[in-house]
Amino acid sequence: MRSGIRVCLRVCQRRVIAKLRRSFASGKTRPLQWRLEQLEALRRCLRESEDIFIEALHRDLHKVLLVSTPIRSVH
Repeated sequence: MRSGIRVCLRVCQRRVIAKLRRSFASGKTRPLQWRLEQLEALRRCLRESEDIFIEALHRDLHKVLLVSTPIRSVH
């Protein structure tokens, strides 16, 4: 049974890889500048919402401020 699952996973993996390669070859991927802009927007969001994230961490996971401040290290 396990070998059957492995074969199925390999077939599925090959299909996914083939689909991704077709997508890439079609030119549908986003340009580098777009990706960099998205990362910058994410960084800005994290900085602007830092207090909200810290409060949520404290409320949901009972993390104290010193444990949750690595968000500040996003440059």
